[in-house]
Amino acid sequence: MSRNVTADPLKDLEDARNIADTALTHMRNCKISAVPNNYRVWFEFFSGDNPALKTKLGSMIGSNVEFQGNINEEIFKLFFDGTSRADKADEWAQRIEEVAGEIFNALKSTSKDTEDYGEALHSFASNLSNLADFKHVANIESLVAGLINDTKAMATHLETLRSQVTLSTDEIIQLRQELEITRRDALTDGLTGVANRKCFDDTLKKAAAEAEETLSPLSLILADLDHFKSFNDTHGHHIGDQVLKVVGRTLIQNIKGQDTAARYGGEEFAVILPNTSVANAAVVAENIRKAISSSRLRKKGSDAELGPITVSMGVGSYVHGEALRELIERTDKALYEAKKLGRNRVISEEGTALQKAG
Repeated sequence: MSRNVTADPLKDLEDARNIADTALTHMRNCKISAVPNNYRVWFEFFSGDNPALKTKLGSMIGSNVEFQGNINEEIFKLFFDGTSRADKADEWAQRIEEVAGEIFNALKSTSKDTEDYGEALHSFASNLSNLADFKHVANIESLVAGLINDTKAMATHLETLRSQVTLSTDEIIQLRQELEITRRDALTDGLTGVANRKCFDDTLKKAAAEAEETLSPLSLILADLDHFKSFNDTHGHHIGDQVLKVVGRTLIQNIKGQDTAARYGGEEFAVILPNTSVANAAVVAENIRKAISSSRLRKKGSDAELGPITVSMGVGSYVHGEALRELIERTDKALYEAKKLGRNRVISEEGTALQKAG
């Protein structure tokens, strides 16, 4: 938890205590378990040091969300869990560098041994040519014996090097695979398989920078599952998780390679669409909405359907030079309008409504 340090350490300590008291009081009032992860979430919220977290929780509080079940853990994973995995990725990257260094040192050592062996061969040839006749058989035998010993030593060293390089190469391949998995996991929502909030923030920044450079369009879709809380209360969090997985899978199936689907938080999702106008983005959103509404979940061991899954969606378009929060706010406003008009529909920031078609 990062805190802004002042010149007065006693005041910092007093501020931290006040924030801690406020966080713990709030957790008791909301019946939130006081485990370390939950405490970190609410301490950061009341400290105001994490604007994204403060905005997210403030919105949830304003919507009268009850922070029960696995909601707090999901929030922790969304805002904090990627840090430890990123640290692990750095450790593996460092280990790869160390192993590569070991191979370099081994090759450097062998280079010196090869040079010494070459000098031994040159010396042997020179001494052999200096022997005028075969009266010096004893000397020839001595030279050959020395050369044989040098050759055996060189062969042993090369075999040791070969084994060392093979092992080190295998280790590097394995470390690179683990590093790639860790980096991917650090940017992926573990439940739904789409990008997590950190990846969303980074990708949107890069997409906006590219849109500025190329003067190309950039659109954003924000989606929110309809009546998800009551669905969870009725059928349980396990079924709720299955619904989130269905939505994540449907998003991935309905976007192009350059687009990014992400879990924005809780039951909210987002899609970043580079080189896409707001009108075309609205068409993509409508295709996603239809695909989700046509999905059917059944309880295990029963043919009874659990009811339709529907989403409300807002679509916004990036204005060159604006702050990204303005794009998000406009898109979120369109999403709110879709909710207000009866849910299960798409509204663009231009006020265009794609009425639900089933």
